[in-house]
Amino acid sequence: MKSSKKCTINSHQGSELQKKEVILQKDREIVYDEIPPFPPNMQMELTNICNHRCLFCGYEKMKRPRKKCDKELMFDVLKQAYELGTREVGFYMIGEPFILDDVDDYVRTAKNLGYTYIYITTNGTLANIEKVKKCYEAGLDSIKYSINGSNRYEYKKMHGRDDFDKVKRNVIELNEYKKKNAIKDLGVFISFIKTEWNKNNIDELYQEYGELVDKIYVWDCKIQGGWLDTESMIHQGIISPESLESLGGGLPCGMLFNRFHVTCEGLLDACCVDFGYEMAVADLREISLAEAWRSDVMREIRRKHLQGEINGTYCYNCVFLKNEKTFPINQALAEKRYFSEKGNEQ
Repeated sequence: MKSSKKCTINSHQGSELQKKEVILQKDREIVYDEIPPFPPNMQMELTNICNHRCLFCGYEKMKRPRKKCDKELMFDVLKQAYELGTREVGFYMIGEPFILDDVDDYVRTAKNLGYTYIYITTNGTLANIEKVKKCYEAGLDSIKYSINGSNRYEYKKMHGRDDFDKVKRNVIELNEYKKKNAIKDLGVFISFIKTEWNKNNIDELYQEYGELVDKIYVWDCKIQGGWLDTESMIHQGIISPESLESLGGGLPCGMLFNRFHVTCEGLLDACCVDFGYEMAVADLREISLAEAWRSDVMREIRRKHLQGEINGTYCYNCVFLKNEKTFPINQALAEKRYFSEKGNEQ
C-alpha cells in the first residue's frame, strides 16, 4: 500500500539551490509494504571513527570496532545500487568521513556511475578547503557542517572538543572559494542539534554563520535507539521532561521503506545510527544488495513496523524513548560480526 505521509521540504534562496533541493527529494511518497521498491537514496558509511565526543551522540558506547571501509567493496555497492535505481548517496553515518584522505575518490566514483545528488555531513574539523575542493571537483553537490554551539564555550561543551575556531575558519574559506569562483552548484548547510543547553543561542548561530551558508537546519535532540539514557539526559539538563513527547520517532519508520544504509563493515543496515549491529540485516560480501533489501530479515522488521509490533527491537527505544534491553534483528549476523571484528580495530 502507498502512504500519503510526507516530510516537510525546506526551500532555499536562489534558483541553483532550489534545483538541488528538488533533486534530493524529501517529500517523495513512501510505499509502506514488506517489499517496497528499491530506494533512490542511500547513506554509505566510509568510517565509524569519529574525532568528536558530542554529548547528544552514543558514539562512546559503540560496540562496533572502530574501522575504515573496504574501498573496493564500497565501489561495488555503489555500482549495484545504481543499477537498482538509487540516484542519491550521502557519504556519512556515525563516523567523520574526512578522517579518510580520499573521500573525493568515492564522490568521483559515484558521479561517474551517474548519481545525481552526492552529499556529505561532517563536523568540519578535517574538512579543510583543499579536501572540500577536491570533493567538489569530483562531483559533490552539497556539504553540511554539524555545528552545535554558537560560541567557543558552548561548542566545546556540546562537541567535547575545542574546535570552534578551526571549523569556522574552514566554513569561511569555503565561502570565499565559492565567491571567488562564482560557484552556484554547491550547497553549503549547517545542522544544529537543539538541547536545553544551547537552545537560547540559536539567534547567535545565525549571526555567526547566516551569511556563510545557504541554510541552517535546527533539529531536536534524540536518544538514538536507547544508546543515550533518557533519565540521565533529563537529570543533566540536556533535555527537558516537557520536550519528550516531540522527541520520539514515528511508526512505521520511513527509513525501512525509502532509504538504505551501508556500514563501513559492508553490512546492509536498517538504521542510520546503529552502534552495535542491532539493525544489521545482511553482509554484502555474502549476498547481493538486491537480495538483502528483499531478505526475510528486512521483510520481518518492516512487518513489525506496519503492525506496530516493535517490542524488543532497537526501534522500540527510539520510538518510545526507552532504554530497555533489545535484540538484534539478525542475531547470528550481529554475533558473527562482533566476535570476528573484536580486537581488529584500525
